[in-house]
Amino acid sequence: MAETSVKSRGFQLSTTYDLSKRTYVYAAVGQDKNVAAALTTTSTADTKRTGYALGLVHNF
Repeated sequence: MAETSVKSRGFQLSTTYDLSKRTYVYAAVGQDKNVAAALTTTSTADTKRTGYALGLVHNF
């Protein structure tokens, strides 16, 4: 089994916006990336994920 080197990077950004005293909307986006490189060969395996969220919250 070959040894591998893994590098990871990621970020997430989110915000909210008040519609009233008890109601707000939110949005978020994020991404992460992993790069695995075998130390004995030149092959690499990349994985990249992106996600998002959007919602409305009302407190009773």
